[in-house]
Amino acid sequence: MVYITPHRYFYLLLSIFLGIISCGHKSSVGLLSLSEAERKLAADADEILGLSRMNDRVSKVSIAAKEEKISKDEAKKTLSARKEHATASVDNTIASFRIDGASIKQYNRFAYGFLASTLDDSKEPNRVVCPLSLEMLLSVVANGADSVALEEILRYLKSSSLEELNEMNRSWLWLCRHPGKNSDFSLANSIWVADDIKIERKFKKAVEEDCDGSFYTLDYDPIQSQKEINLWAEKKTHGLIADF
Repeated sequence: MVYITPHRYFYLLLSIFLGIISCGHKSSVGLLSLSEAERKLAADADEILGLSRMNDRVSKVSIAAKEEKISKDEAKKTLSARKEHATASVDNTIASFRIDGASIKQYNRFAYGFLASTLDDSKEPNRVVCPLSLEMLLSVVANGADSVALEEILRYLKSSSLEELNEMNRSWLWLCRHPGKNSDFSLANSIWVADDIKIERKFKKAVEEDCDGSFYTLDYDPIQSQKEINLWAEKKTHGLIADF
């Protein structure tokens, strides 16, 4: 005979009750201990915190993208405004400068003299010449010439100084680049030098800005040099001169 005290009876009933529950609900989740529940709660908290941080990063990226778009739009507007300002400044500068009658007469005297020299002793009844080409070429030389040669070139071009010559060239170049809707005009000057020759900065600047010229270097191979110059001439004359 087994004697069961009241508190033992209570624990026995509790054990039987839990056993019945365990047997009748084998598919259900078992009871969690306190430490397991804490770990699960901590894992859930970490997951929620991770999602929150991810949302924060997405929001920051979205805000940064919006700010970048705004900054790009502002940069475009600023650039556009600067272009308009620069164009207006150039137009105002050109509009304020006029090739006066004296300069035109001066240039025409040179042009007619050049034309007359090509007609002397010529068997061709019709001639086509371009005084501007010769004037630009001599202007390039003038910017690099010494005092004696410079005086001779200025005298031939009917110009009083190199500064006046370059100023007039800038005006002619602007007019030639804006011939009108029904006209087409192109101008190209070039200087070809050996690759071991150093070009003075002042001369290079004057040629590029006042005479629309470009500089090219060559080695000492005459066949290759000829080929490069001919390709340049063919390109600049749109195929009209292929074997300069």
